[in-house]
Amino acid sequence: MKHPPSAGAPRILAPVTALAAFLLMLIAVATKPAAASGDGTVEFRPPNRDWFFDSGPDPATTGALEFSKKTILLTGDFTRGKRYVAAACVISRKFREANRMVFTVRTDQEVLMVLLTDSTGQVHMQKHPVKLNKPKEITVKFVAGKPFWDGAKDGVLHLPVKEVSVLVHSDEVDQRGFCEISDVRLLKPPASEPIVFENFDARKITIDGSTFVEPTERDWAFDRGPDPATTGTLEFSNKTILLTGDFTRGKRYVAAACAIRFREVNRMSFKVHTNQKKTLIVFITDVTGQIHLQRHPVKPNESQKITVGWTAGKSKEFRGGAKDGVLHLPVRKVSVLIDSAEVAGRGFCEISDVRLFNSPPSPPAT
Repeated sequence: MKHPPSAGAPRILAPVTALAAFLLMLIAVATKPAAASGDGTVEFRPPNRDWFFDSGPDPATTGALEFSKKTILLTGDFTRGKRYVAAACVISRKFREANRMVFTVRTDQEVLMVLLTDSTGQVHMQKHPVKLNKPKEITVKFVAGKPFWDGAKDGVLHLPVKEVSVLVHSDEVDQRGFCEISDVRLLKPPASEPIVFENFDARKITIDGSTFVEPTERDWAFDRGPDPATTGTLEFSNKTILLTGDFTRGKRYVAAACAIRFREVNRMSFKVHTNQKKTLIVFITDVTGQIHLQRHPVKPNESQKITVGWTAGKSKEFRGGAKDGVLHLPVRKVSVLIDSAEVAGRGFCEISDVRLFNSPPSPPAT
């Protein structure tokens, strides 16, 4: 992908006093906090200087990238060439914690293609349905896409994302096409700090008096495991989480890892549907970083409920952190695995109805 040329340094003609005032103004602007939504999500708006025109791989293709006050206009001319043109946005270092980009688009295409370039230079393609000449808000999550090429070439999105490119593709237009982009935002999730369970508004109460909360999508992350040749994905649909693992070139495991932000919870329950042969492995990471392994019997391709109590793993099935076999509370993370030994080449694990429980206090002895 091409990168924008660096701008030349401006000449300074102001007197010292004016220069000092100007520098103070710059400092104030630079330190101005980004906007935050009600749920703590932090929002950045990339400036026009972070965008550049990419003419694509066909030298015969032409186009332009134009800026107005709040709109970026990308045009492509494929009368002599093919493939695509792109409006490419470089994700600067200060935005590297963003996990998605949101913008409004109006185009004469029916499918909007977006390319994500990860930290290895690997390019992932996403496709978003749009309606001809009608504005639509697009959310580009920073997740792996297909097809993929260059860089690591492993189908895994290696963070941080370096570049997001919005395309006008020759397959989607008749010789010439346009894409009008506006209201561009890079969103960073709120910090995953421990939350006081009793102050959490969404807690619910079960028949036995236990209270529970449901982890949100932002609490989950994909873990490829220790073998770099292993690949997989983590996808979300409503309240269902789909973990997949491909062990045709690698081994060990992939995992859906859930950060535990509630200190007072003492167990997790969820429903699982998987093609693993006999055993579902779960890792519990305690406050010292020690990992405890639990094994839960499952039947392949049958749904069942799993309860993961906050208990230490069996003898010798712990590692890292304190390395003493004791579960040191609070629990920091729970990881649900697909183990290469439990599947033939490829595996899946569908997780739903995830709940974190805080049991009621025991009644006083009589």
